[in-house]
Amino acid sequence: MKKKQETDIVEQAITKAMGLRNEKKLSAAIALLVDVQKKNKTHPHLNFQLSRLFGEIGNLEPATRHAEISLKNAGARPPLNLLLHRGGLDLLNKDPAHALQIAQTATELYQNEPRTYSLGGRALAALKNYPAAIQMLEAAVNLGPKNSSYLNQLAHTLELAGDFERALIVFGFCRNAENPPKNVTMLMANLLQRMDRYDDSLAMYRRALKELGHKSYLYMNMGALFRRFEAIENAYRCYQQSLVLDPGAGGSYYNLGNLERGRLNVDVADKWFQMSTIIEPENGTFHWNLSLVKLLKGEIEAGFAEYEWRWQHDGFPSRRRNFSQPQWQGDDYSGKTLLVHAEQGMGDHFQFVRFMPMIAALKGKGGKLILECHEPLMNLLQTFPGVDQVIERNVDDPSQLPKFDLHLPIVSAPFALGMKTVDDLPTAVPYLTIPDGPDFELPNADPKALKIGFVWGGNPGFGDDHKRSTKIDYYQPLFDIPGTQFFSIQKGPREPEISEAPEKVVRLNAQIEDFRDTAVLMTKLDLVITTCTSVAHLAGALGRPTWILLHTTADWRWLMEPESSVWYPTARLFRQPSDGDWQSVFDAVGAAITARVAEQRKSAKA
Repeated sequence: MKKKQETDIVEQAITKAMGLRNEKKLSAAIALLVDVQKKNKTHPHLNFQLSRLFGEIGNLEPATRHAEISLKNAGARPPLNLLLHRGGLDLLNKDPAHALQIAQTATELYQNEPRTYSLGGRALAALKNYPAAIQMLEAAVNLGPKNSSYLNQLAHTLELAGDFERALIVFGFCRNAENPPKNVTMLMANLLQRMDRYDDSLAMYRRALKELGHKSYLYMNMGALFRRFEAIENAYRCYQQSLVLDPGAGGSYYNLGNLERGRLNVDVADKWFQMSTIIEPENGTFHWNLSLVKLLKGEIEAGFAEYEWRWQHDGFPSRRRNFSQPQWQGDDYSGKTLLVHAEQGMGDHFQFVRFMPMIAALKGKGGKLILECHEPLMNLLQTFPGVDQVIERNVDDPSQLPKFDLHLPIVSAPFALGMKTVDDLPTAVPYLTIPDGPDFELPNADPKALKIGFVWGGNPGFGDDHKRSTKIDYYQPLFDIPGTQFFSIQKGPREPEISEAPEKVVRLNAQIEDFRDTAVLMTKLDLVITTCTSVAHLAGALGRPTWILLHTTADWRWLMEPESSVWYPTARLFRQPSDGDWQSVFDAVGAAITARVAEQRKSAKA
C-alpha cells in the first residue's frame, strides 16, 4: 500500500509539473520534481521527466545525469522515448560514439522503428562515417517516407559526404513533404551556392526571403554568395542589411570584416572583427580572424595573443594536441623537458624554428629541449643549434613521444616569448644551416648565366591554393630572357606539369628527395622564384635571394609592405595589383630579371 501511495505521489507530481511546463513555468516544474526526487531517487519515469525539463532549459549536465539514472532503472526494455532522448543528449554533449551505442540498442529492441535509424544516422554522421550514416538515414526514410525531418537529415549528410547532386534532390523531396522544415529553401540555396550555381542560388534565396521574411541570417548568406562571385558592393549591402535587422548579430560584423580584409581595408576590417568578438567573446573563429588582420598590420603582440584562439576555430587546418602537460609560458624551464611540436604546414615550421635559440636560452640548469618536426624535415633539422633531440611528428600515438614536462605548439613561440613589435622578431639570416651529407652540383650549369630556381604552385589541397598558386604557363616568357638559366625545384602533385616547359629548363626536381636536397641545391642558385609555399620559407631561412609571388589577399605573414618582408631580409615580394592578375606580376618579374642580368654582366666586366 505504501509503495502504491509513493507511486501516486510521483505521478501526481509529474502531472502537475507538466502542467507548469505547459504554462512555461519551467523553473517551478523542475523545482517540484527535484523535491519529489529526493525521496524517489531512482524512479525511472520521474528522472526521465526531470531530464527532459533540464534539457529544455539547456542545462545538459543534470539532464544527462537524470536520463542515465532513468535508463539504469528502466529494466531490460527501456521505453523507446527514453532511449531516443538519451541518445539525443549524447549528440548535444558531443559524444556520438555513445549515441551510436544507444541507437544500436534501440534498433535491436524496437525493430522497424525509423527514429532509431535516424538517431544512428546522426551519430554516424557526427563520427564522419558518412557511408554508414547515409545507409541508416535511408532506412529511416524508407520506414517513414512522409517524415520531412528524415529527408532533411539524409540531404544534410549527403551534402557533408560531398554528394551535392543527390543532396539537392533529397532537399527537394523534403521541401515537398508534409510539414517541411521552415529553413529547407535556405538550405537548398546554400547548397546551390556551394555548387557554384549562382543564378539558381540567388533565386532560391529570394524565394526563402518570401517564405521566411527578411531575416538577418538570410542576408548574411546572400552576402556570402555575392562575395563568392565578386559582386562586392552587393555583398556589402547585404551585410549592412543583416546588421540593420539584427544589430546584435556577431556574424554580420564578422562578414563585414572579411569583406574589408578582402579589399585590403585592414583598419576597417580590424574594427569590424573587434565588434564581432565583443558581441560573441567566446567565438574562436571571430578571434582567429581578428588575429590575422592584426598580424597583417604588423601588430605582433595583439596578433599572436588573438592567434591563440586558433584551436577554437572549426576550420583551422591543424588539430590541437590535448597533452596533459601544461603549455609553456616563456619562463625558465630548469630541470624540465620542453617539447616544441609541429603544427600546420612545413613552411610554418621553417618560419618559426627561428625562435628555437631564444627558447634554448631559457633551459637554465638541466633543462632539455625537444623539437618535433614533419618527417620530410628530419634530415635538415637534425642538428639545429640548441636542440637536444629532434623527433618525427606523431599526432596519432602520444605514447610514442619521449617524456616531457611542458609543451609548446611552434607557432605559439612569439606569444610565449613576449614578442611585442616586428622589431622584436629575430630576423638574422641564415638561421638554418645544412647538416653534413651528400653534396650536389647543378647539372649543365652555365657559369655565365643567372641561375634561377623556380616553383609555380603549392599543395592543391590547401584551402586558398587556387589563389596563391600560379601556372607554369606564366613562366614561359621568362625562360627566353637572355643570360638566364632556369632550374625546376617544384615537388608534389604539380611536378608533372614541368613537361610543359622547354627542354632547356633543367629538371632538378628529379634528384630532390627531401628538403635537405632542396636546401643544398638552393646554395648553388643565384635566385629562387616561388609562390607562397614552404620553398619560400626555406629559401628565406637560408638567407638566399628569393622572390615571392603573392596574390592580392596574401597570407598575414607577408604583411602590407609592397616589396620587403619583416621575416626574411633577402626576400623581395611581387604582389598582384588586382585579384587574379598574375600577368602583371610576371611582367614585373621579367623586368626585374632583365635588370638583374644587366647588373651581373656589369659587375663581371668591372
